[in-house]
Amino acid sequence: MTYVWPAAAAATGGAVLLSHGTGGCALDLSWLAEPLASAGLRVIGVDHHGNSHRGGYHAEAFARWWDRPLDLSVVLDHFADGGPVGVAGFSLGGYTAAAVLGARIDGDKFGAIATRRVTVPPPPEYPTLVDELTDRVSTDDIAEWIAESGEDYVTA
Repeated sequence: MTYVWPAAAAATGGAVLLSHGTGGCALDLSWLAEPLASAGLRVIGVDHHGNSHRGGYHAEAFARWWDRPLDLSVVLDHFADGGPVGVAGFSLGGYTAAAVLGARIDGDKFGAIATRRVTVPPPPEYPTLVDELTDRVSTDDIAEWIAESGEDYVTA
């Protein structure tokens, strides 16, 4: 789902894309969107598929953080008007915003987590995440995810 907070009347200040945190939704960021819109910016938020309490959880979406910037790229293609664009996010949405600007995951560190060489607690929003991924995702797929995780993936 995509949400748009229109800019205050007669404002031409550009747009801001918003990305929610793990398990959240764009509406959770209304506290940020509303003042930005009042200041003259068009604000566009997206519920990241499979990683939003409004749309349901999917283990793969929780694990493949690098897919989230693609959601913002699609939103930008469909909703931006050619003016200046900013990006902001909360928690994992902050990573998403940074990734849109060029930050990348360290594939070696993601690989250590994905292959359980390093253990981390599951996200509290999805306590069965690791078990579900272990049951559904093959070793070959995990190897592919590790390779993909640090690649450039946002297209202009």
